[in-house]
Amino acid sequence: MAGYSRSIYLTGDVNEAMAEKVVREMASHEKKSRSKPILVYISTYGGSVYDGLAIYSRLRASPCPVHTHGYGKVMSMGTVLILAGDTRSATKHTTFMFHAASMSIRNSKLHELVTETEETTRLEHMMEDIYAEHTNKSASWWRKFTKYEDKYRDENWALSLGVISQIV
Repeated sequence: MAGYSRSIYLTGDVNEAMAEKVVREMASHEKKSRSKPILVYISTYGGSVYDGLAIYSRLRASPCPVHTHGYGKVMSMGTVLILAGDTRSATKHTTFMFHAASMSIRNSKLHELVTETEETTRLEHMMEDIYAEHTNKSASWWRKFTKYEDKYRDENWALSLGVISQIV
């Protein structure tokens, strides 16, 4: 994209390594200039909710203008990451996938299941609030939309809800 000399690429799994990369690269860009924009390219199947929320928060906290740009696939936590941009875009043929947060529990006792369910619900509400803050739909709408199954949508649908503001 023209006019951006500072870029970060978020591809692959959303995990601790990606979060560490974002923190490091944002600090480096901000040290050089606190006013020049930073372009964040996103193509991911998603990953860790905790690491995704850390990345989202770090991008939102930047004193620099942040532009997020999705291409290929913006799925699961990727949909939260794209919302971190002050401006947001995607290429034609980008697939977005939204769903509720999930938990992985094996060989757990009942009290552990209850605790994990409460935490997953808390994280889901955080994500729904983020969706509502940056789109033209409410948190309750997002809760119903993501409740039962993965929802795959295209860039035109993302544009119509305000997930992105431009198709490039």
